[in-house]
Amino acid sequence: MLIKRAIIACLINDIMQNRSVDNNKATENSISAELLPDFCTNQTVLTAMLIGELLAIVLTTSTGHWDLNSITYLAYASLFIQWITLTDIAVLCWGKRFFARLTPVKMMVSVYISLQLVTLLISEIGYQVVMYTKLQVSAESLFHLRLIITNLIISSIITAVAMRYFYLQHQSVQRLNAQTQSKIEALQARIRPHFLFNSMNTIANLIHVDPDKAEDAVLDLSELFRSSLGKHDFVSLREEIQITQRYINIESLRLGERLKVMWKVPRILPSLQMPALMLQPLVENAIYHGIEPIHEGGVIDVAIDVEEDQLRISINNPVPQHVQEGRRKGNQIALTNIQQRLALSYGENSSMQINHTDKQHAVVLLIPLDQQEDNHESINR
Repeated sequence: MLIKRAIIACLINDIMQNRSVDNNKATENSISAELLPDFCTNQTVLTAMLIGELLAIVLTTSTGHWDLNSITYLAYASLFIQWITLTDIAVLCWGKRFFARLTPVKMMVSVYISLQLVTLLISEIGYQVVMYTKLQVSAESLFHLRLIITNLIISSIITAVAMRYFYLQHQSVQRLNAQTQSKIEALQARIRPHFLFNSMNTIANLIHVDPDKAEDAVLDLSELFRSSLGKHDFVSLREEIQITQRYINIESLRLGERLKVMWKVPRILPSLQMPALMLQPLVENAIYHGIEPIHEGGVIDVAIDVEEDQLRISINNPVPQHVQEGRRKGNQIALTNIQQRLALSYGENSSMQINHTDKQHAVVLLIPLDQQEDNHESINR
């Protein structure tokens, strides 16, 4: 018996050490925003072209008066600037993967130099076109040099302002992501000890009754924390189901035949990444507030369905006739915790619905599916 207790104590210590290391790794791997926006979208192209046209109008207005020559100048300036704008967008879109592999400083320098080379190339092409079509009577080298230098100066200033804006935006998004990550980790820290302590109580009760089952439960719990709970803040739907099933196995050792869980899970699951420990606390609440107070026990229904662009998870449990006030308060704290984590992870695209009657209590989670992921995975239960 002492040997088994020593083994259990060592395993519990291993769980806590792994959990601490994994949390440190998760903190280091915070979400970072891309330094540059996606220049391959129609919205970005339209915005850049509008800014280019405004620049052409400003350059024309700087001449001081409007006449027929000014309108002609505006047409030429618009055509020239749009050439540069569209070429810049093509370079940034085509070279996105290359730039993404560089460090932020190297990427900024590479983008800056690339855009200036584009301006130099288009300016030279524009000059040659003007000379070839006889649109400019003066073929002096001074005109050529002045054209190149002026265009490079304007391009350098605009590019510097744009890069500074992108950098500030990048820093703002990083700060927002760090704050959100801290809030998520704080909410998770309120869930994981609760789960751990409940499991430890179950194991402690089994040590004197059935040491072999207690040892198996500790091994199961150790594997649960090591493989699933401590690695990432987000896990796949399949992993979340497995986490919940492991928890049910531990609770079944304590409640026996009183606990029955009916699963309704599709054979093919979407490759959804969801916050860890979303399903398990709901099942834990269903057991603690619905099954445990009932002498004869009951059935918990867990249903997972894919509805168009969202995932629907529902947990239904019976309601005992007499519920202690303390239990209902604890239930609300856990539900509020999960609702806050949903809001931090998905914003207004997710929701939690609670349906409570005299006989049944149901919680429904609606989580958006990533439309860019078409992969699916199967689960063996």
